[in-house]
Formats: sequence, structure tokens, C-alpha cells
Amino acid sequence: MISMLQLVSTSGLKIASAAAGYAPIPALVPAIDLLCGIIELCENVSHNQNTARTLIERCDRLVVLINEGKLNTPKKIEEQVALLYSCLSGIKFRLKKVIDKGWLERFAKQKDIALAIEACHTEISICLEQLQVTSHLMIHSWQREFAESAKKDHDELLEKLADIEVSQKLSEAEARKQTELMKQMMGMMQQLLGENKQAAERRHQGISSNLYQFQKQSGLLLPKFQLDSGEVKRTSDHPVGTTSSGMDIYEGIYLGCEKVAIKVVRSVNANDASNKRFNREVDIWCSLWERDQGRHIVPFYGYNTSDGPYPYMVSPWHEQGHALAFVQKYDKLVNYHDLIEGIARGIEILHTMQPPIVHGDLQATNIFISDEGKPLLADFGLSKIVAEINGVPLTQSRGISSSYRWMAPELCTGEAIMSTSSDIYSFAMTVLELMTHQQPYANIKRTTEVVLKIYEGKLPERPNNWNAMRRGLTDEMWELLTACWAAEPKNRPSIQEVLNRLS
Repeated sequence: MISMLQLVSTSGLKIASAAAGYAPIPALVPAIDLLCGIIELCENVSHNQNTARTLIERCDRLVVLINEGKLNTPKKIEEQVALLYSCLSGIKFRLKKVIDKGWLERFAKQKDIALAIEACHTEISICLEQLQVTSHLMIHSWQREFAESAKKDHDELLEKLADIEVSQKLSEAEARKQTELMKQMMGMMQQLLGENKQAAERRHQGISSNLYQFQKQSGLLLPKFQLDSGEVKRTSDHPVGTTSSGMDIYEGIYLGCEKVAIKVVRSVNANDASNKRFNREVDIWCSLWERDQGRHIVPFYGYNTSDGPYPYMVSPWHEQGHALAFVQKYDKLVNYHDLIEGIARGIEILHTMQPPIVHGDLQATNIFISDEGKPLLADFGLSKIVAEINGVPLTQSRGISSSYRWMAPELCTGEAIMSTSSDIYSFAMTVLELMTHQQPYANIKRTTEVVLKIYEGKLPERPNNWNAMRRGLTDEMWELLTACWAAEPKNRPSIQEVLNRLS
């Protein structure tokens, strides 16, 4: 007798019509209905087709053997049918839970579908044991077939993710509504990147491109921040710049689509300690991104502690460069008040997080300018990370660097504990820097002399040139700056008070 599966595939009939033409023994009719439902569910599987096919074939084969009385079992036909019905009911219920979903959920949960199909095979084996079938081949041969089918499904999935513009099926609005599914989808794709990092460049590029589109549509960062699966590639052999904290900056390409800055932290070795410390920052980076979405803070895309002797961090590249270069280039076009208020808004984001985030290295070269001309705070908290990994106070890890010109007095001695108040002090020095186009204490060449002045409580001299006044260094602004430079941290205004005075 022809099987139900053969009837569907060879006749071209729909499942319901094929079932009507099938002629089982009367007691098997309810089981045939269940088999039809299982076939229909498996036809809706778009990315686990091979493993789904092996399951259908095994269910179908069991039905045919019982229908033709060829199952080698001592059980009576009524018992066979009852056990078969119970088995197929369980299989249909299990499949419906994972397959009867939208395309995105089915795509994102392919692993769950594969596990469900494998569990269904186990249910059939249990049914055969209950039927007292003695054929070892019937009970256990499915495992080899399932493994081969799963391998085919995996290879086909890689091809689809690499070749098909999967991301085009999803609108940005839909992507942002389904945050958890997008996280699962992106996590799966990022894992597959690692598998194809070396072996298949074309696949790697295709998956990277689609993963990037998913990231942009969903507004999410990658689930795994340790970028060791080929997410980032350097495109410059030598550093193109250096940050105030001593990081070498290289150009790179992110997911094959976006130019990024790769910041190599030379003062820290790439080891388990640095990996654990960077991992602790992941929740902070994610929380900041969820709140700010890159409006005031340069996001971190991730880090790598396994590509060379030093760890590095990855951030978007900004063609406009840092704030000091920007105001020097476009002096008469810059709205200095809006620029300073934008910087203060970024600090407000950091200081009002729970717990508050201290930037720790505010100065114009750590503030980048977006394509829209807005200021973006970069490298927040990095000074603290480096100090903790090295196990030395900030003052010792920095040496006598020019960054002392922006530092609050309490950071120049002792344990150098950073706080939101020390950020306020540095903010005021940054405002002075932008207004004058020069570093603080520009009239003093040696940094050691500057440190002594700060320790003695001597403030920078007020500029009297017309350009500084034109840019906004009025009496009111100078009063605000001197308030921010109060020797006692508790006497400095909060960032909210600063914003109130600016507005």
C-alpha cells in the first residue's frame, strides 16, 4: 500500500485531499489525521527541512507498518493503534509549540526546532519499545540519519544567511518591536561568524553584512561583546592617532560594512584579568546604549583580548574628528553655546545612571563630533578600568602626562579617587580649552609646574582676547567655570545645576 507521504508528494494533492484518498484500516483514521497535521507543520519549517523530513518519513513508515500488519510486535492491533495515536499526539503538540510561529521567530529559534524534532524521534523510539519491537535498527537507526540531516540543515542555513538578503524582509519598526527575537537572531548569526571565520570567506562576508543590517534595523548592539569571531578587521597597519589616555588608534572595518576606530590599550596586557574586567563593563555599555542610542555618548561596539598582546576596544569612526580640531577648523561657524550644552547633556546621561558613571578623562580630544555637528563623549570610564587592571592608582598609571591640566586637585595626589565632582572640574577646563583653542594653563609649558599650580589652588588666568569673548566666554560663563573649579569637590555644582545656568 502506498504511504501517506508518497500520496502527498507524488499526487500533488493538498494534505486534506490526499488523506481522503488514503485507505487505512478504520481504527487508524484518527492517527492519519494526526499524521496529516504533522506533515503540514513540517511543511512550514523553512530552515530545518532535512531533519523535519526524516521525522515525517519515520512517522509515516510506522503508520504503514501498522496498517499493513507488518510490524514485528506481539501487541494486538488495538494496542498498536492506541500507542501510535498517543505517540503522534505528543509529536504534533511538541512541534506546534515551536513551529506554529511567525517567520522571524522560526528563523531565530532554529536550534529549538531542531531539539524538538530530535525529541520527537525519541518519542517514536519509546513507542517502538512499548510495542515490544525487537528490531534494533528500527529503534536506533534514526540517529545517524538525523545527524546527517542536521548537518545539511546547518550548511543550508549558512548559505541562506550569506546569500539571501534576510534583513530586507524585516522593517525597522518590526525589528524594534521584537527586541528579544532580534537578540536571539543576532546571537545565532554572531556564533556562526566564528564558525566561518577562516574556512569560508564568502559566507563570512554574507553573514556579516546581514548581521550588520539586523543591528541597524533593531537598534541593538551585538549580544556578544568579545569580538573574536572576525567581526572587526584592521585596515591600517600603523596607528593613525593616539588618545589622551595613551591608546593607539587604528582604522578598522566592522562587519564588513562600517568604518570603526580600533583603540589599542597599550598600558594593559591581553589576559584573563583584562578579559574579566572588560566583561564587567558590558552591562554598563548596554544600559547606556539603551538610554542614549548614540545621541550624546559614543557607543562601544565591543572589545577583543585575544588578537595580539594588548586588548582593544571598538567604536564608530567619526570623520569630523575630535572637538578641538573641529572648533579650530570651523571657528566662525560653530555655535559654542550649543556645543558646550551638548557636552553637558552627555555628562548628565553618565551622572544620572544608576549607579552614576564617572567619565574620568574629560577633555576636548575625548569628545567627537557627529556628522550632524553634535558632540559625543568618548572613552568614559577607561581610566578606571586601566587603573583596576594594573592595580595601581590613576596618578601612577598616567605618569606625568598632559592630562593633569584637566584634572581636579584631588586627583593629583594620594589615591586619586574619581567622582562626578572631578568630572565637573574637568568639564570646566574643557570649556576653557574650546573657548581659547588652547589647553588649560597654556602659558605654562611644563606639566609638572601645572600640577604644582593645581595643588596650590591657583586657577587658569582669564583670557582677555576678543575671540574668546566672541565664542561665549562672558562674565557669566567665567563665573560658572570658577564655580566648577572649587577646591572642595562638595562645593562644585552638579551637572544639573550647570545645565540650569547654561540655559
